[in-house]
Amino acid sequence: MDVDNPEGELNLRPGNYGNHVSQSEDLTMSSEHLSPMSESTFTCGCCYEIMVQPTTLNCGHSFCRLCLARWWKTQKRTTCPECRHPWTGFPHVNIILRNTMEKLCTPQLEARAATLQTPTSASILEEFEQFGQELEKTQTKGMAAGNRAPRGFVWGVLTTLGVVFVVQLLLNWGSGDSNMLVYKPLSTWKSEEVSDWLQELGSWAGNQYSQQFLEHSINGNLLMGLTEESQLEDEPFNIKNVLHRRAILAALERVKERGAKPPRDLWEYKSLHRGLATFLLFVVKEFPRITISSMYIFYYEDIFLPFIHITCPGSQSEDIVEGMQLPKNYNDTIEWDQWAEFIPKFIFLPYYLMAELSWAWIDVNFMPVIFILANCVFLTMIEAKTVRKVLKHGLKVLIPTIKKPANTMLFILVSVVMWPLIPSIFCDFAFYISLYYSPCGNFYTIFFQ
Repeated sequence: MDVDNPEGELNLRPGNYGNHVSQSEDLTMSSEHLSPMSESTFTCGCCYEIMVQPTTLNCGHSFCRLCLARWWKTQKRTTCPECRHPWTGFPHVNIILRNTMEKLCTPQLEARAATLQTPTSASILEEFEQFGQELEKTQTKGMAAGNRAPRGFVWGVLTTLGVVFVVQLLLNWGSGDSNMLVYKPLSTWKSEEVSDWLQELGSWAGNQYSQQFLEHSINGNLLMGLTEESQLEDEPFNIKNVLHRRAILAALERVKERGAKPPRDLWEYKSLHRGLATFLLFVVKEFPRITISSMYIFYYEDIFLPFIHITCPGSQSEDIVEGMQLPKNYNDTIEWDQWAEFIPKFIFLPYYLMAELSWAWIDVNFMPVIFILANCVFLTMIEAKTVRKVLKHGLKVLIPTIKKPANTMLFILVSVVMWPLIPSIFCDFAFYISLYYSPCGNFYTIFFQ
């Protein structure tokens, strides 16, 4: 077979191609010129001669670059000529193997390369290189599109957060925090505010007594004078159901004890405890166990007791009579069965406790609770992956992950020092970022990184 014959170059069976190249006695690479190691390592899998411009594929097999180009041209496939395994990307010359061959068998390599320097071979190699350039351009565009997709996701999330923030500000612009009942003493309540308060107690109070109290102009001063259950049975209250009288009187006692209405939802609690709510929302993401421990030490009655009674209720059932839930009054003591349920969750699943607490308020704060529940799931997944890495590779893998909690702690310390100087709008923005953006950021961390 003549090397200048184009049709002969399409017949690339390893045996035929080997016979073609071995016709010249001057180019025969016998085993006496090469050591057994170099003969097996430096031999092309197509022509069975010493490789010129050795190219290694993903499967590990190496060939002459011209042999690989001829295989691609005839078969129109990007597969290995020996094992038929598809190769990804575009294969390049194995520089290490080429340098080794140049040192060990320079004469044979030069003689072999000289026989392959024909116009036909150059044309095939040029066509093969052009194909490689187009392939790499296509792959680069695909990678760029893949990188743009996460960036588009992030920008979409940021745009949504901006819209939510603006809408929330517009909704709260007309009514300042000072107009909320959580700031007003009972004696200053108007009849409309008393009607709204009754609706918050539940459908049993809102449907039957809210409009009635509004029509009789019952305000906070009248409610302040109530000390006995029997007074609610007389005019202008006219509450005949003894269970309803007991529930309303119990709710009034709680308002009198606190000096104002207790917060009913997330927004009222955030308005009443702006700094604490923002602090808890930021810290609980990175340090859930430390946050719960701090609640036990510094806010035992205000936060920890309701927290443990909601997440791990005791043996005493809720005070619900005839479908009416009475105002909650948590016990000051925690039972042993509550501790037995709480401690394992605290150690192994702290975010599950946060999810249980959020679920208790899903009827009054549906959308924020959905974001909090999703964030608890994502944070649990991230923590599980971290624990798995520690068990597999040791504590050394924790060193790169310390940066984010350290930055969070530094941000919190700076915020505490600068808190009196920070405008309330920036506090609100930080609160909404932590509430709405954190689940999206954790979702991106799990599924896009």
